[in-house]
Amino acid sequence: MATNSCVVILSFLLLAFIYLVVFPNDFKLQAEFSSSPSCSNGATASASGQPVDLRVFLGVLTLPGMYERRAHLRLAYSLQARPVRAVIDVRFVFCNLDKEEDRVLVAMEIIAHGDIVVLNCTENLDDGKTYEYFSTIPRMFADEPYDYELRYDRGYEDMVFGRWVRKAGKFKNVYGEEPRMYDYWDRETGVGEGITCFRHEIIADTVAVHKVKNNLKWARLLNFFNATRAQALQNV
Repeated sequence: MATNSCVVILSFLLLAFIYLVVFPNDFKLQAEFSSSPSCSNGATASASGQPVDLRVFLGVLTLPGMYERRAHLRLAYSLQARPVRAVIDVRFVFCNLDKEEDRVLVAMEIIAHGDIVVLNCTENLDDGKTYEYFSTIPRMFADEPYDYELRYDRGYEDMVFGRWVRKAGKFKNVYGEEPRMYDYWDRETGVGEGITCFRHEIIADTVAVHKVKNNLKWARLLNFFNATRAQALQNV
């Protein structure tokens, strides 16, 4: 009987803790967990007291249920060489969690990786999520602000945000990176799709690749850039 009581108490405490992590007061608790995230290129320089000339926050706007994609990105970023005199923090960003399973599983991700930000908004495609993101991050990290705040999305909202910025007269210092930013394409999976400036085979001088939708494409992309070989050479 005593054992059962202990189990009930521990379960209640765990649920209470998870609730606090997922719905922190002004994100303060989340900020504590994000002090040593798995997707942070440059944390070593900051922690060691070395001078930092540049601090960049890269927010990946995504959905709570995309656990596997977040795992892929964490692996990819963890293999990158650490920049010198710079901090580049990668965080996964989404709105309030409305599914029971996400509330628990995402809370565990926050505890384990510390690289998730939950915004105070309802999940949407073009109804204020980007504004909430850009207005929240400066407040969240006011004590140690970033020089640049970037966002990366799954596609359509980038164009909507671009129209907002252009309409507000803020569309300045804009540079196109085509064909260095493009949709994934290969001869096997791209049957029926023509090659354009925005969709073509992988090239060495790449900034970003869009529409890497499955594990095979991920594997081919990472293999092209020798992700595993580069890490193996560092360990020799």
